[in-house]
Amino acid sequence: MEKILVTTDLSDNSKAGIRFAIKLAEQRKSELIFLHVHYVLRATTWSDSNYSYYIEENEKNLLEDLTSLVASIYKSMKIKPRAYRCDVHHVYGVADAIEEYAIKNHCDYICIATKGAGNVQKFFGTNTGKLIMTSSVPVICVPSNYRTRPINKVLYASDMSEYQQELEKVVAFAKPMKAAVELLHMSYSFKWLNEIMVEKELKKKFGYAIDLHYQSRDIEDSLLTDLWKAVTKSKPGMLVMFTRQDRSLLERFFSGSITKNLSYITNIPMLIFKKES
Repeated sequence: MEKILVTTDLSDNSKAGIRFAIKLAEQRKSELIFLHVHYVLRATTWSDSNYSYYIEENEKNLLEDLTSLVASIYKSMKIKPRAYRCDVHHVYGVADAIEEYAIKNHCDYICIATKGAGNVQKFFGTNTGKLIMTSSVPVICVPSNYRTRPINKVLYASDMSEYQQELEKVVAFAKPMKAAVELLHMSYSFKWLNEIMVEKELKKKFGYAIDLHYQSRDIEDSLLTDLWKAVTKSKPGMLVMFTRQDRSLLERFFSGSITKNLSYITNIPMLIFKKES
């Protein structure tokens, strides 16, 4: 059974991610794991046994809080709980811990709510941003103000490099929900694709209808602005992107990451895969 790891810091801002994951699991018949990562700072006067005691007590209380939070959200959504469990993990370094937990527990996706952050925080201080730039497990980013609804359409923004390999993952995500798939490509160059021909080839290859949308870039706008205009026009239930993770920290800082920056302003969930190339 497909597994979705849902991370939460137990705050109100994280509730949107939990609600989205619950609804998504209903559509996909997935198992959910709700995870809270915490770390107890050790006082210099504590012995090993004292420290272990405080960790255990803290985990016990946090697990009760997490279990209560999830149960209350299921109740508010009037959804009967299916396969799910709650877990609390004590470790330093939230983003790394989340990815390691997801890999160890064979999770297919990581779902996390994002509220937004300033420029410095975007690059150095948010768990969402770190997961986007490092995780080998696909990351679902859910805006904290998002109101959950069924996903009927998935918009896949592509640079058209290795798009057929990437479409395999996009279609695999969309098919269980019977969601429409739209492939978006934006460029300054001339129109070199025959949409009708490519759509027929893709439908034959994947056994799934894929709508190809080619859009010319506006020379006066940034790629981020052009992409957001396309998202606003398309009105998808989810935006899917593939991000490169092989750039240095300085390259990320000065050139920025379109995928990462977009996750802080979009009002729809994003599904972000690691770009294999």
